[in-house]
Amino acid sequence: MHLGFLVWWLAPYTADLTNANLEGANLEGANLKGAKLTNANLRGANLQRAYLRDVNLRDADLEGAKLDGANLLGAIR
Repeated sequence: MHLGFLVWWLAPYTADLTNANLEGANLEGANLKGAKLTNANLRGANLQRAYLRDVNLRDADLEGAKLDGANLLGAIR
C-alpha cells in the first residue's frame, strides 16, 4: 500500500490544526472529518463541498469563508 494513500486516509481522523493559518486556502472538496480547527484562521478560505463532519470549529475565524455544499453535520462551533 502506498504511504501517501495511508496518510490521506488517516489524516482526517487525527488532524490537529489548532491555531493554523489557512487564510484564503483552497480546501474545496477536502476531507477534514473529525479535524480539530480550534482557533484556526479560515478567513476567505474556499471550503465548498468540503467534508467537515464532526469538525471542531470552536473560535475559528470563518469570516468570508465559502461553505456552499460543505458537509457540516455534527460540527462544533
